[in-house]
Amino acid sequence: MPFDLLLKVFSASKMPFDLLKMPFDLLLKVFSASKMPFDLLKMPFDLLLKVFSASKMPFDLLKPQFAFSFK
Repeated sequence: MPFDLLLKVFSASKMPFDLLKMPFDLLLKVFSASKMPFDLLKMPFDLLLKVFSASKMPFDLLKPQFAFSFK
């Protein structure tokens, strides 16, 4: 997902845009509420790393349960 589109999602949600302070589950809720596709393959990798760093969760794309959590 392009970064400018990501900014629009957060602007539309009327929530503060700060990946370093936002819990990962809340970030997922923002994307769900936006009714826009959340496609990991289209998101810039550096931004994806920031999201996972902020989430403080294990970062393992190979685990199936992780992939299903975005659907």
